[in-house]
Amino acid sequence: MQTFVSTFGLRDRYCTELCKNSFKNLRELQLLDCVALLDGPAYGFPQELFRLSLSGCASLRFIPSLVCNCKALTSLCIDRTLVKDTDIVSIARTCPKLHHCSVSSCSLLTNDGIAALLYNLPGLRHLVANNLSSLSDFMFHDNHELDAIKDVCGKT
Repeated sequence: MQTFVSTFGLRDRYCTELCKNSFKNLRELQLLDCVALLDGPAYGFPQELFRLSLSGCASLRFIPSLVCNCKALTSLCIDRTLVKDTDIVSIARTCPKLHHCSVSSCSLLTNDGIAALLYNLPGLRHLVANNLSSLSDFMFHDNHELDAIKDVCGKT
């Protein structure tokens, strides 16, 4: 298994070359705190990828289009990014094998985004959702959403 970890200011052009040529068979990719990364690789991430962390890539746009080819993706960490509810819906639809998702400190994420994860990813087993300032407790007043959360947590 090939793993690439970057904690420095990776830029779009280098990221495209990295994913297109050097690491076509990449299985795990961690791009941590790459604040200079705006659009990511031009052709998205490698389709063989099963773990992806973009934690702290606060300037990264178009996350759904970057992961749409990653049909094998089982773990996604997008903490401290500008991901929105509509992005989460797209991710949930294009990455059906996700069983771990971390969205902590995503300030634009609301109840709708969390609900989209719970409803669209039946195999989701781990959801890390800390410090979501736009999340309200209203989400937990609907029994259907509570049932979905119980299903994810494995409780009856």
